[in-house]
Order: sequence, then C-alpha cells, then structure tokens
Amino acid sequence: IGAEVAQPDRSPPVLESSTVISNLSAERDIFLIVVDGHAHPDVLESEVIDSGSSTRANLEGIGFAVPDSAWAAYSSTHLSIPSLLEMDYPYVPLDGQVPLRQSSTYETISGSNAVVRSLKASGFRYTMVESGWSGSTCGRDVDRCVRSSVYDEFLGVVLERSALGPWLKQRLGSGFSFNAMRALTWFESNVGEIGRNGQPDFVFAHLVLPHPPYVLDSDCQVRYDVRYDYSTTPPMGDDSGAREAYAEQIECLGSRLVDVAASAGPDAVIVVVSDHGSDFGSQVDRDPRHWSDSDIDERFRTLIAVRSPP
Repeated sequence: IGAEVAQPDRSPPVLESSTVISNLSAERDIFLIVVDGHAHPDVLESEVIDSGSSTRANLEGIGFAVPDSAWAAYSSTHLSIPSLLEMDYPYVPLDGQVPLRQSSTYETISGSNAVVRSLKASGFRYTMVESGWSGSTCGRDVDRCVRSSVYDEFLGVVLERSALGPWLKQRLGSGFSFNAMRALTWFESNVGEIGRNGQPDFVFAHLVLPHPPYVLDSDCQVRYDVRYDYSTTPPMGDDSGAREAYAEQIECLGSRLVDVAASAGPDAVIVVVSDHGSDFGSQVDRDPRHWSDSDIDERFRTLIAVRSPP
C-alpha cells in the first residue's frame, strides 16, 4: 500500500544533505509540528466522526492552507516521520533486503535527517521538543533540546498498572497527552521570543495527539470515562465511545494549535502534519491486503496545514 510497495526505480531525495537553501529569508522561523493519528478532515466527516469541518475552518480562519489531498507515505509513526524528515522512503521491502532496524528510524527522528542538515547548513538553529515517546528524543544534531517530562510513555504504562494508575490518569492524563500539552504550552511561551532573537530557527515537535488513549475533552481537561487505553483497540463495531472521545481530543488539539499560531506572529512559517490517520477499522491488526478503500483512506489520508507568509 502506498510507499510500502517496492519501488526500485525511485528518484533520489529532493534535497541532498549538504544543500544550502539560498532563498530562505533569515527573518523566517520555521515550526514543524507533527501530530499523531489525525485523519484528513474529509475522512473525519465521511468515515469517522462529524468533526472535520471545524478543524479545517479553525485553521483556514487563521491563514492556514489545508489541501484536499494529503497522504502519508507509511501507515506507522516510526516510518512516516522519518520519510517526512528525509524527504525519501526510508524503507522499501525489496527481495533480499535486510529488515530495517527500528533504532535507525529513531535516529532519523532525533535529528539525523536531510531536513535538519539542509536547514542548519543554511544558518538555522535547530530546536527539538521531545514528545514523551521513546522514538522521538533529542539526538546529537540538536542545538537546543526541550526535554519531555519524567512522566513519559514508559512511566505512564508502568504506573497505570499500579494502584497509582487511576489517580495519575485522572489528574495528569496519559504520558502522551501530558507531554503534548506541556509542549504546546512551551510553544505559546517561547515562539514570540524566538521570532525576536535575530536568529533563524527551525523548531520540530512530535505531539502524540490525537493518538489514543483519549483522555482529554474538547477543553483539554483530563477525563477518565472512556474505555480506551494504550494497548487496546475497540473490537470491530464496538467503539465504546472512542469515536466521540477522539473527536473531543481533536477539538482540544485544534484550539491549542490556534493559540500557538497566534503566539508565533505573522512572519513565522508553520507546518502542521499528521504521521498517519486513525484506526477505527482496526487496520493495524489486519493484513493490509484485506483493507477496503475506506480503510486505506482512514489510515493514509492525513491532515496537512501550512501557514507561509508571502
């Protein structure tokens, strides 16, 4: 499916790692925010929930372009984000090829990629905001690292199985949602200063939202009334309230992204892109050869929104 089909004659990356992008203005900071599991607004409306139009309207209302057609290169985070950052296909399953090490894709996300090398060669300072997921942590190519909380994916999974689990989730949410809200708050507090520092900055963040577990309501307040956790997917035909909770978490994320854009000022370039879509057809548990057209649309058609000043 998509880029996961062998493509032996594919062209080289758009940019070589040493490319200097000469037409970038030193006055333009670039913010790349990768959200996780946000299906395309059209798919949300037709296949998943009736919430796509508000997402599009909120972003377009503050100057973002939201294209009608946007597809992820892969259906999983550990390949989709490296594909974006390398501007290439990190894995094409050819006959006799050694399976790709997951650690190598994590290195790409951590900063060893073509986008970072090209922008740094053009004079940009690189800041990475960690997500709380083990696959997106700061690497050696990062100039400035915004660390995630100690309450991350690993600690959250461990503690939720303890007596403290319900108490923590009711107060902090999941490790994913807690660090996503923390990252968005950092953006709101720092993007203004970044815009005034006289230094071109590239800031990358991976927010593990609206990815499950769905623990935030539309006002970004922690909730604990949905039976949907890290490792469980609702059985086919039994969403257990997850679609509605997914919609609320999308509304929360959208409102916070609007706040970030307002804090960034009019001259910043802001790109919001999702790594893949949602999974209400239980796609990740099924052989892709048996996916329907709607399954493919839901998982591969994604949100992309770009605000680029003239």
